[in-house]
Parts: sequence; structure tokens; C-alpha cells
Amino acid sequence: MLHFHYVGHFDPRDSVDVSAKPYRPKVRRPLPHEAMTRVLAGFDPEIAEFVWYEDGGYVVCGWSQAPHHLWEAIHQYALALAESESAVVMNEPPIWFIEYPEEARQAQEEFWASDSA
Repeated sequence: MLHFHYVGHFDPRDSVDVSAKPYRPKVRRPLPHEAMTRVLAGFDPEIAEFVWYEDGGYVVCGWSQAPHHLWEAIHQYALALAESESAVVMNEPPIWFIEYPEEARQAQEEFWASDSA
């Protein structure tokens, strides 16, 4: 099974575009491509093979495809990029769980709780 981190400007209450399959993150506004490369410059060059920019305006970090010794660096990269751009880190389907920042994670949990009530 493949695992990913998605980094971008996603609304915690409406973070996935389900209008077509495969489902993709729903971007409120594009993350600048330049931000991806700028933050990547501060990390081990080996992780670049496992990080890419999607046309939808978000970054995908394919950490599970990387050698195990790079997993933590890829995770730290996702967090650093999100922090530098005031963006969100979200994991892969089927749950699309927001991991960072805490406020967005809490907003998503509150939305899910109210939606299921």
C-alpha cells in the first residue's frame, strides 16, 4: 500500500474533491511551486525524488515509496513546507485526515462530529 502526505491550502471542512475519481484534495488556492523548491533546498537532496507538485496546486510527499531512512526527513519536509506557507498537511484516502496544523485538525474533527450528529 502506498502512503502520501498532501501539502496545500485545503479547507478542513471541505478538503476533498469528490466530483471525479480518483478523488483529489480540493485546493482553496494554489501553493506556489517556488515554495516547494525553496523549502526543499533545506533538506537532504535524496528526498526530492519522492516530492512532487501537482497541477491542482498542492505538493505530494510519497514517503512510503522512499527508502525507510528518508521517511522522517520527508515528513519533516511536509511540516516545514506547510508551516512556511500557512498550509495544511493531510494524509491519503480513504480518510483524508488533516495532521497539521492542530487548529485545522481540530476543525476537521469538529466538522465530522457535527456532520454525523
